[in-house]
Amino acid sequence: MVTNTGDASNEPVMPRGMGFLRWLLDYELCGAKRYRRFTTLLMVSSAEAEADFELLLRNMMRGSDEFIRQEGSDLAILMPETDSNGALIAINRANRYHGEQLDLRFSVASYPTDGSNSGELLDAAQHRLDIAKRGSPGTIVNHH
Repeated sequence: MVTNTGDASNEPVMPRGMGFLRWLLDYELCGAKRYRRFTTLLMVSSAEAEADFELLLRNMMRGSDEFIRQEGSDLAILMPETDSNGALIAINRANRYHGEQLDLRFSVASYPTDGSNSGELLDAAQHRLDIAKRGSPGTIVNHH
């Protein structure tokens, strides 16, 4: 449901979560298709349900990367103008600095390699995250 800010601009406020992620991904894909650029969806899960790893990851990512909290302890990170190799560099950096402190699992899905629309990218990223969750700490699923 879209709510109103109540201010004079009357701009809608998108709620966070899967609906917001899909909307934001659709928006980013419009630019990626037009300018022939990559966009990557990185999903992160922690086996520790109460782990607050978002702040640690935010400090290691670019300001242009968008963080969207999902169900449970899952986190989606939208990385505009980034291919899967760029996402893997960020994941490796996170594992290097926080791998022993946190039990994180990762999945990567990139436009245009893994899908041509938000639904395909979300499905690929979620499927890969489900596989990563069955792996050991630090597992990264980039292709399947």
